[in-house]
Amino acid sequence: MDRLGMAHFTQKRSASDRQTLLACASEIGLDADALDAFLRTDELNDEVWRSYGETIREMGIGSIPLFLFSLEPNGGPFRDNAGRTFAHGGSGSADDFLEVFEAAWVAAKGERES
Repeated sequence: MDRLGMAHFTQKRSASDRQTLLACASEIGLDADALDAFLRTDELNDEVWRSYGETIREMGIGSIPLFLFSLEPNGGPFRDNAGRTFAHGGSGSADDFLEVFEAAWVAAKGERES
């Protein structure tokens, strides 16, 4: 995931593009030919969609994208749930994100002062 994230976010390569996936797999030592063969099947299609639906329901996700910001390095609902999490659903303006960051800043200051 780190390599795919770097390709997507820093190299502007689509994480959903097959060639990006294959290149990233190869770069971390996975068998790109085996991955390509797997991606041509529907082997886990039902399982992926079931898991996707469960995650959305269990986590209460109502919009995509969903941005989560935690005050803890490994916090948030998709990791160890440590600390307080701040969320912004959907795409938004700079002011929308500033509001989330300001709320997190105030909370962080309050935790340090306690």
